[in-house]
Amino acid sequence: MLLSGGRQDMQQQLSDLLAGYEDFAEFNPHELELIEALRTLRLIHYSAWIARPMGGGSGLPGRVSVVRLAAVLGGAHPGAARADRGDAGAGARGLVG
Repeated sequence: MLLSGGRQDMQQQLSDLLAGYEDFAEFNPHELELIEALRTLRLIHYSAWIARPMGGGSGLPGRVSVVRLAAVLGGAHPGAARADRGDAGAGARGLVG
């Protein structure tokens, strides 16, 4: 979450981050192997949070959550615009939890 840019940029940022960390505590370099696994776990937890039904009295629990999940994953659900407006038309029915 703290690194951005190309591969070389990220390597430099990580190096700078670890140098600052080591000013306060010793860092075990073997823990770098955990980065991808922890990133994946964070994405799974975040996706589950997004997918949780929101309710809100719309009568269609989870409808808005699916739209939010599609946005986070980079896709656009065909009924996303209708769901955001609260339109319960044919396209929005496919969004029900």
